[in-house]
Amino acid sequence: QVLPVFDRVFAQLGVRMGAVATGMMNAGAVLAQAGTALAALAAGLCVYIPISLGITLSFYLALDFPEKTGKETLALCWHVMKGQRMRLFLLELGFLPLMLLCILSFGIGFLWLQPYMQMTHTCFFLDLMNPRKVSS
Repeated sequence: QVLPVFDRVFAQLGVRMGAVATGMMNAGAVLAQAGTALAALAAGLCVYIPISLGITLSFYLALDFPEKTGKETLALCWHVMKGQRMRLFLLELGFLPLMLLCILSFGIGFLWLQPYMQMTHTCFFLDLMNPRKVSS
C-alpha cells in the first residue's frame, strides 16, 4: 500500500521508479569506486611515507658532501636515516596542528611556519650528524 503512494509522488514529479532504482545502483558504484580510491591512497601512502622519510635530508648531505654523486648522496641519506625515520615522522606529525592553524588564517601563517619547519629540519640534521656521546 505504501508503494503506490510513492508511485503517485514520483509520477507527479515526473520521475519514473526505474530511474530512481538506476540512480541508486549508480550511487552504489560511486561508493565502491570511492572505497577503491581510498584503499589505493592508503597503499600509496604506506609506500611514499617511508621512502620520503628516508631521503628527506638528502639536500643537506649534498651540501655537506658536494663531491658525491646524486646516487651516492641518496644512498648515504638512506644509511644515515636508518633507525631515525620514526623520530622524523613524529617531528613532522607535530607540525600538523600548526598547519591547520595556518590554513585557518587563509595561508598567511605559512609565512612563519615554513621557516620554522626548515630550521627544525636543519637542527634535526645537525643532531644526526653530531651524535652525543653517552657517559657511563
